[in-house]
Amino acid sequence: EESWNSGMPLKVRVGLFAFAGSALWAMLPVVASSVGPHPSWVREGRTGFLVPAHAPVALAARLAQLLDDRPLGERMGHAAIQLALEASTPRARAAELTRTWSQVWQGAQCDALRMA
Repeated sequence: EESWNSGMPLKVRVGLFAFAGSALWAMLPVVASSVGPHPSWVREGRTGFLVPAHAPVALAARLAQLLDDRPLGERMGHAAIQLALEASTPRARAAELTRTWSQVWQGAQCDALRMA
């Protein structure tokens, strides 16, 4: 769903991880819950805001803040696209894959030890 205020688009999609990455590429600030993968995409106060899960009042307050403060949203939008560009470099993607596979490997070793 899209809302408009003072010419600033604000996209809100609940339950989809892809929205955070899409919002960053669209130069939009992100307001998301602080659970799951969102903290890896959202830099609190820089590219958007993280709110506690199941906290509709906190979510509404952050959305209202962005609607009321267009310059803040624009600054966050510019920081968001910069983060998206930095995260999409081959070096950044390789580092992320390395971290992910390292975690998978450590988990597999722990599972193997438990079964031994």
